[in-house]
Amino acid sequence: RTIDAAFGPNGTNGETIVDREHFNTTDISVTAQMTRIAASGAQVVIAWSSGTPLATLLRGARDAGLSIPVMTGDGNMTYQQMHEYKDILPKELYIAAIPAFAPPETLRGPVRDAVRAYVDAFKPEDIRPDIGQSLAWEPGRLVIEALRKLGPNTTAEQLRAYLNNLKGVAGINGVYDFTAVPQRGIAISSVIVTRWDPEKDTWVPVSEFGGKPKK
Repeated sequence: RTIDAAFGPNGTNGETIVDREHFNTTDISVTAQMTRIAASGAQVVIAWSSGTPLATLLRGARDAGLSIPVMTGDGNMTYQQMHEYKDILPKELYIAAIPAFAPPETLRGPVRDAVRAYVDAFKPEDIRPDIGQSLAWEPGRLVIEALRKLGPNTTAEQLRAYLNNLKGVAGINGVYDFTAVPQRGIAISSVIVTRWDPEKDTWVPVSEFGGKPKK
C-alpha cells in the first residue's frame, strides 16, 4: 500500500509499476521472477527485503542478466553485508536513509552537531557506525534525556507522555516532532537517498532531504 501511494494511482506521480513479483524468504532462487522483470521493460527494481533474502534477490538479478538500478530498505545498511555481497551487488544500489549516513559537513545546525557527536563517539573503538548502531543510539539518548529532566522516579506513563509531546529536538534521524508524527517523530522530509559506493566503501547521499533530486 505504501508503494502504491508513492507511485500514485495509474502512475500519476510520474512513474508506473510495470510488474510485481513475489517470493518466499526461504526460497533459494528467484531467477524466474527476475527474468520476468527484465522482460517487463522496468527501469528500476524495488527489492524490499533485508538480510539473506536480499542476497537471494540480488543473485537472481545477476543470474537473469538484470543490470538496472536496485533500491532496497535501510535494514541492509551494514558494512559487513555490503562487503559480503560485493560479488552480487548491482552497479547502482540505492537506499533511503537518515541524516546519520550523511557526512556531517553536508548537514546544518543541531542535526549536524548530533550526527558529529554520534560518529565521534565510536571513533575511540575504531567503529564506523551503521544501521545497527543508529537504531540503538537514538531511543537510548531520548530516554536518558527524558529521565534526566523528569527524574529517576519517573513512571512509564509519565515517560510515554513526555515522549509523545516531544518536538523540536534534533538527533541523528532529523528534528523530532512526535506531536505531528506519532510513534516515529520523524517525517519523510528527513530522508535522504543514498547510493553504495564501493570505491569509497560507504553510502553516498544522492538526493536532498525528502528525496528531492540534488540541484
